[in-house]
Amino acid sequence: MGSATQWLFNFVITRITPAAINQIGWRTFIMFGVFCLAMGTWVFFFVQETKGRTLEDMDILFGTVDMERRKNDIENMLGKAAIIEDEDITKVDNSQVELENRVKE
Repeated sequence: MGSATQWLFNFVITRITPAAINQIGWRTFIMFGVFCLAMGTWVFFFVQETKGRTLEDMDILFGTVDMERRKNDIENMLGKAAIIEDEDITKVDNSQVELENRVKE
C-alpha cells in the first residue's frame, strides 16, 4: 500500500509541476514549500514519537495487538520453549553475560 501511494503521488506531482510552472511560474516552488511546512506541522503535532520503543510496543501503541493478546502470545511461546527444552527456563542477567565475554577475551 505504501509503495502504491508513493508511486501515485510521484505521478501526480510529475504531471502537475510543468503545468503549474507555466501558469504561476516561480510561485510553484512557494506552493510546494507551503505544502512541506503544512505536512511537517501535522507530523509534529499528530504523529506519535516512536524513538526508544520496541516493535512490540509499536503494535500496542498503534492498536494492531492489544496488551492481553501480547501477554498470551508470550506465555504460549515460553510454555513451548519449556516443553521443547524439557528443563526450567532461567533468567540471565546482562552483567553475567558481559562478565563471561570479558573472561573469554
